[in-house]
Amino acid sequence: MPVLGGAYYDFQSAPARSNDWREIMNFRHDDPVEIPKDAVHFTNERVAFVSMGWLYAVTTDGGTNWRVSEISKFLKSGERCGYNCIEDLRIDPNGYGEVRINLISSSPSELQVLQTADFGETWRVK
Repeated sequence: MPVLGGAYYDFQSAPARSNDWREIMNFRHDDPVEIPKDAVHFTNERVAFVSMGWLYAVTTDGGTNWRVSEISKFLKSGERCGYNCIEDLRIDPNGYGEVRINLISSSPSELQVLQTADFGETWRVK
């Protein structure tokens, strides 16, 4: 099997005061880039989320379980996004939030905004 160049990013989670690390998601990027410091958020002790590229993961039980999704699945037909897809993702303790998306065909100043009311399980255009 050929090895692809670039960088592989593995996101993991462990309970507080534990070394029991479990994989949340992994993401491959064509270039080795730094993980954005604002890509990991802890809303409270139960709700947290992480994003990179077009992937994001959300936990609502303090990191025991994570749901990994692709934001690109919620775009309209013909819309695409690349490695800088998720510009900003926010989800509050009640499950409401929004994500700002860089579409390939849009200018950087025109971000699409989607909203959620179920911790990012589904998204709709704002």
